[in-house]
Amino acid sequence: MERSFVKLAIIVIVTWILVGILFHPYTIHINAKIRHGNMEGTLMMRKNCFLINCLLWKWFYVDDILDELEKRDLNYTEVVFINATCYKGWELPH
Repeated sequence: MERSFVKLAIIVIVTWILVGILFHPYTIHINAKIRHGNMEGTLMMRKNCFLINCLLWKWFYVDDILDELEKRDLNYTEVVFINATCYKGWELPH
């Protein structure tokens, strides 16, 4: 009986630590370099997120970049690259 309580306590503590780490607040800065003919430009986005989003940013935010390009009606022929940098803590909106 005591062993099951110890196992349950270990599972709860490990889960609590993992959730605390993966859902720690971060800010992600995403840069997309776009090209139209011989002209190049950069689109930058900042989003408040959690560490799990930073680790999987391609899965979460590439569609957001492409949607933002369409929303701004930018003429572009290709997206050269997209990269992201994560910073600890949330930024306040400007």
